[in-house]
Amino acid sequence: MRRGTRWGWVAGVVLLLAAGTVSESRQAPTLPEIMRQKLDHMQQILEGVALARFEIIERNANDLGILSELSSWNVLRTPEYVRHSSDFRDTAVRLTQAAIDQNLDAATLAYVELTLKCVECHKHVRGVQLAQVHGGSPSADRTRSSMNGLSQ
Repeated sequence: MRRGTRWGWVAGVVLLLAAGTVSESRQAPTLPEIMRQKLDHMQQILEGVALARFEIIERNANDLGILSELSSWNVLRTPEYVRHSSDFRDTAVRLTQAAIDQNLDAATLAYVELTLKCVECHKHVRGVQLAQVHGGSPSADRTRSSMNGLSQ
């Protein structure tokens, strides 16, 4: 990750905290809220790509990276889930950089890759949920209820 991009992430988190989006006084967003925000950001990025509006792409890709750092985002503790989340963040950084560089082809490719990362991760989560339900895991009910927002 480029040094400037890393500082951009740090600055973004600080700004979010300062703005009160995520604060100690307010409960962290729930998983369904995060998934809804993620979908909204992805739709905004698509609009930005379609209209070559790099500021829209940059802002929403950066916000996706910040969302993926929230503790509510981490619904599983499997190595594959950790990898999916890391890949998602890396791709969001590349998308942000493509927008900064005003490289529409790179932004388009990163957007498609980001979408694929979402689909692959959701498939993994559903597979783990299914295994927990069929395996009779005591945490299956808790996981199923917390993941409700993912399958909608």
